[in-house]
Amino acid sequence: PRTWDSAALHERLGPLLVEGLTPAQRAQACATSGTHDGALRMMYADRSPPPPLLADSLKRLQLRRHVEQTPQRIRTGAPAELPTNWSVQTTTELPGWPSHKAIDVFIEPDLSGYAMRYGAADALPADTLNISHAQVQAGSLPEQVLAFLSEKELDALLPSPLPETQTARVAALRNQLADRLTPHTVAMFNHLYSAREVLDTPHGQLIQQQFPQLPAELVTTLLLRTSPQELDVMSREQRIPLRLKNLARELANEVRASHASEGLHDDALLTPDTERMVLNLLRLNTDALGDLSIAIHEQSPEGALRCRVGPEAAATQKVLIYQGQGRYRIHGVPASTPPAHYRFFEALLRVLPDGAVDLRPGQGENLKAWLRAQLEP
Repeated sequence: PRTWDSAALHERLGPLLVEGLTPAQRAQACATSGTHDGALRMMYADRSPPPPLLADSLKRLQLRRHVEQTPQRIRTGAPAELPTNWSVQTTTELPGWPSHKAIDVFIEPDLSGYAMRYGAADALPADTLNISHAQVQAGSLPEQVLAFLSEKELDALLPSPLPETQTARVAALRNQLADRLTPHTVAMFNHLYSAREVLDTPHGQLIQQQFPQLPAELVTTLLLRTSPQELDVMSREQRIPLRLKNLARELANEVRASHASEGLHDDALLTPDTERMVLNLLRLNTDALGDLSIAIHEQSPEGALRCRVGPEAAATQKVLIYQGQGRYRIHGVPASTPPAHYRFFEALLRVLPDGAVDLRPGQGENLKAWLRAQLEP
């Protein structure tokens, strides 16, 4: 391992962790988890498993890749990992879905027992499509919906003009579902990640109740460092002993920082924690915030405060307005038609004092790269 370069160290992490990831993504996971080459060499020399935070970063990259591919998988009818019955709920929420009809999804393959209803709550049996959860997961919902609805109802549901063939109609409905998902892939990613990381053990659940940021593998690692006496306290008193709570808090802060730094690589994953990290990097590595305060609000200057960094009594106060979908507006500049929106790093560059960084407006990507470099050991 001492002779391996970075690429070799990353490639040998194993197919389960790095399959489908590019060399740049593998390097990104090491960067966001704070795993340097020396730690990897030691891991290989000791035949240890990958650090849990690195494993978490790699799993998140794989999940992100999967979610980005999901709209195309829906279009082709390939099985896709989605939140439970997402496609059923979305179908009944499409414009043109008959207001008196519903879809019942049964857990049992023979359509017996409990069913979750979507659409009209008071739909009659004749106006209800019965389908199993397994059929939904297999991607056969569009075909069943087309057989269930009348020609007039399909004309209202599908794009105009109504496709003539069954194959074209199935493709049209799949495209509608894929189009609905595309703007929400980040929310889908966050949902699937959270659902995957939930533990079903009493001790694990107790820790995740207080520290929901902790993924399953880190909680499992933490519990391996727990004494029998501490486990007994957790079982009898349903509380986390102080030593363990402090360890969990430290790990949660590391996870939070790791996830925040993902926004320095993928704008779609930029969060208020990323914004705060970036502003503090500027505060620590430049004089930009010496007499400047930058606040970021949701939707309007009076909206919820996402973060603020800089002296409260600073002579210059700048406000960025987060408009959603990765767009920011600079408050207090002359209005334009339409209003000017920027990606975060470009907006930030435009409110920094002249000469604070050796960059000009239009070089937001360069600012992002410079900030990433400040996080390197």
